Amino acid sequence: MRLMDARPELAAQPLVRDWVAHGWPLIARRPSAHERRGIAVGLPLPPLAGKARIALMLEHNDIVRTEALPMLAATIDTAPAAWRSSLHALVATAAAHQVAVRVFGSLAWQYLTGLTYLSATSDVDLAWCAPSHDRLDPVLRAIDEIERAAPMGVDGEIVLRDGAAANWRELLDHRADVMLKTSNDVILATRLSFEQGLT
Repeated sequence: MRLMDARPELAAQPLVRDWVAHGWPLIARRPSAHERRGIAVGLPLPPLAGKARIALMLEHNDIVRTEALPMLAATIDTAPAAWRSSLHALVATAAAHQVAVRVFGSLAWQYLTGLTYLSATSDVDLAWCAPSHDRLDPVLRAIDEIERAAPMGVDGEIVLRDGAAANWRELLDHRADVMLKTSNDVILATRLSFEQGLT
């Protein structure tokens, strides 16, 4: 791998070498202000390795394939047993409102690698494909109801078709303004402008 040759400090880390050998994925991230060229990705190491977040820049020809985040339903057996009924309820909510729900963060990385990322204080991080306009509030209320009974926090975002995303709790609170995350920036946007992105 070109990056291993260019960054010997990474090649010296056994877990990073194993990462490459196993073909485990990297994750897209927002580039920092000084990163002008290439594709910004991250390699998040597990708590055993200090939870280091390794920032990398790739060229297009470095990428073998791209995939979406894992579906929540696929990861349930990886989650702690105490979480599973809540996760099933979240999957059922997504199905009832005809939206996809995907997972990122610790549960996703434990599912993808088999390494231990989850701890007693972990939350589940979810990316919900944006529902239709009339279903947004029912989806938000359902997530809130499930979280109130869940043994873990339910974090995450509602993601518009263009990839921009807002935190579900900010939307639930009907705040006039929400933090909108895009592939390149985090900006303050009105809730109204977010809703205009719904189908």
